[in-house]
Parts: sequence; structure tokens; C-alpha cells
Amino acid sequence: MERMGIEDWVKDAGTLVKLQVGSRLKHPKSYIGHEWGLLPVLSVDGLCEPGVMGPLNRLISDWKHDVYALYGSNGNKGIDELAEEIEEVIEKNHLLKAIGLGHSMGTIPLVKAMNDGCPIVQIIGIATPYNGSDIARRVPLKGFQQVTPESTILKEVMERCDKRRIFAISSELDPLVPDGILKGARNAVVRGKGHFTPLVSRETRGIVIREINRVEKARYEK
Repeated sequence: MERMGIEDWVKDAGTLVKLQVGSRLKHPKSYIGHEWGLLPVLSVDGLCEPGVMGPLNRLISDWKHDVYALYGSNGNKGIDELAEEIEEVIEKNHLLKAIGLGHSMGTIPLVKAMNDGCPIVQIIGIATPYNGSDIARRVPLKGFQQVTPESTILKEVMERCDKRRIFAISSELDPLVPDGILKGARNAVVRGKGHFTPLVSRETRGIVIREINRVEKARYEK
């Protein structure tokens, strides 16, 4: 089994730091306020990584979609709590339909919210532990324990969902989520190694924008 080298680990960790620092340079409120009537995007960070979706959020906002950024779990919040926060954002902002975009564990609450009837028409998940993550067993916090392979709530969420409404993006080698492929969904593997590397990949950016445009276009074809 292929493993990441030290240089790959350092590069991936550096990507995490750059993403979090960069996210502080533009306030999330600047992602909303467009008046083009395009589908809004609910963006959720993963576990203990607030702000990593910043560059993708800015890109999507530049395409005139409102982006509602949620910082995800600090480790203590579980899937249920985050799904409730997503529902609150939808209700508070009177969103009739939305696209979900998540990184790592942040995708799972979006799936649960969709299962529970929230008007999320499509979800794009990046480096997501749909099948659980072995390394999550090592952290005794609720958020991590709910994405282990044995997690009851994770299994329930994924068994209930309509996988045709999920686009799963993963890297060639992810030590934190080795199995980011979701059977029944559309999947794409982008070049590069690491858990955070896909967030800055040109391939990922292209896939995300194409998928959002596809869903937007489908609104007018029915």
C-alpha cells in the first residue's frame, strides 16, 4: 500500500495553514449579497479546520452565487448539531433551494440535512469519510467518533441518502480518508496527495464550478 512521504505530509500541512490564514483576509459576509438569483451554496468546513473552504467560497462568490459559510465542528459538535445549524441558516435566510459543499466531515451534516428534508438539491463532498476514517478512532471527541467506520449515525445517514445527488471528490492518496469513493454517487479523483491538497487543486475548482453550473442549468430544463 502506497504511503505519503515526509515531503507530502509537510506540503499538505502547509496547505492547511495557508488556507486558514487566507480565509481571515476576507470576511464570510462578503460571499453574500448577490442579486442574480442563482442557487446559493452552503459551505461547511471539516473537523477542527475553520476557514479551509475560503478560496473555494470566494471562487463561487465570484461566479455570483451567494455562499453561506459554516465553520463546521470544533471536535465537540456532532453530525446532528451541525445539521441543525445548516437548517437554521436555510430558515433564517429563506432559502428555497441550495447546493451543499463540504470538506471532510463537513459533508456528512449536509447529507443528514438533505435526508431530513432541507431543500439541498445537490451536494459536492471533498475528501469525505463516507465510509468512515480509521484515524478518527484516535481522537476521543464526539465529532471524530461519529466518523469512525463503526459510527452508527454515519452509517444511518449514508444508508438513507440519495447518492445520485452527491458528487464525491477525492485525491490520489489521502492518509486521513483512504476511501473517499462513494458507491452510487458520481466520483472524481484529482491529482495530488493529501487531505487538504484537493482544496487548492485546479481540477477541484473546475469540477466544483462545472457541477454548480450543471445544477443551475437543470433548474430551467425541467
